[in-house]
Amino acid sequence: MSPEFDALWRENEVPAHAEADHVKRLHHPTLGLIALEQSAFSVDGRPDLHMIAYHPVDAGQAERIKALIEQS
Repeated sequence: MSPEFDALWRENEVPAHAEADHVKRLHHPTLGLIALEQSAFSVDGRPDLHMIAYHPVDAGQAERIKALIEQS
């Protein structure tokens, strides 16, 4: 890594994810449009770490994803 990149990286403030849930819509090549809820969590004692979990917005989305996984 170059010294210039390192300096720019350290100066950049990346906003933390909000604790609120959000919906991500993705176009999957087989399933088409799928909607996933996004939940972001802070890691206690580590303000530099966050965990993001994605889960289907409803049972129909979950079944479509499950069927695709089972085909693999």
